[in-house]
Amino acid sequence: MRKDLVEQGWLEQVDRVGNIPVYCLGERATGEHPVIPLREPDSASLANWLLNHLQGGARRCASHAASVRNRGGCRPVQRPPQSPRRRALMTKQLKVHDWRIEEREYARQEQRRGRRYAYEHLMSARTVLVVVDMVPFFVAEAPYALGIVANITRLATALRANGGTVAWILPAGTPAREDFFGPRVAEMLSHCAGTGPLHERIWPAFRVFDSDLVVEKTAASAFFPGRCPLPGLLEQRGIDTVLITGTVTNVCCESSARDASTLGYRVIMVADANAARRDEDHNAALYTIYRTFGDVRPTADLLELICKP
Repeated sequence: MRKDLVEQGWLEQVDRVGNIPVYCLGERATGEHPVIPLREPDSASLANWLLNHLQGGARRCASHAASVRNRGGCRPVQRPPQSPRRRALMTKQLKVHDWRIEEREYARQEQRRGRRYAYEHLMSARTVLVVVDMVPFFVAEAPYALGIVANITRLATALRANGGTVAWILPAGTPAREDFFGPRVAEMLSHCAGTGPLHERIWPAFRVFDSDLVVEKTAASAFFPGRCPLPGLLEQRGIDTVLITGTVTNVCCESSARDASTLGYRVIMVADANAARRDEDHNAALYTIYRTFGDVRPTADLLELICKP
């Protein structure tokens, strides 16, 4: 089955990392080529994975997805063709964090509130997927950031199909403090935003839709008052639940999650759709969020909640 899918143009193997072949969707499936880390699967699991990806993990919600499409707003923004260099960057080595929440922390929350997770239900129309800093400056040389592209894509596709919002948060490239970062790093950070229209600065594996929000922030957090227009835009859409994804887990993503919680949002940190430099950094941030600011759940759990009738 895997060979057939490759021969028919649905899949393309672009690399191998150890015993993990790296596939992307082939020309027949999409022109965007999101890269997917996938261990050698049996025929059934690969077929199921492909079907899930093509249908955005929302097979149970086909009728609702059609109604959303019919209302408009689901047209992808046209972006310039990928350069050979960008295509090469997208197929670099991928890594996925070995994330965990200790059982004692699950037990602590279960004792406090009688359940493991605070937010057991989602209303997609009141939910936003916040994608933090997934731009070439932070993604191109970061294997863990490259490794979360697939999960962010799955969540965005499913949430759009069910009437939710996707928000792309970009660094504005405001001057950094030279006395703190030093002259070389401060200069680099001042150019992290890239150039051109905002939607063209996003990592090229992603598809950006007309209905998506694309905004800049001038601080680590996308929810710090006066530093990003996101909270006001979400208020206009009646959003009360925030799914945090992106990079870096323990810097801008954690800062955004903390401030979103402070502003009264229901916060869920997506454990396998955030990226840090090391597992230790990633897991320390997840621990802090789960203990005090919101839930921590994997992509598979959230896809199920998004698609639940």
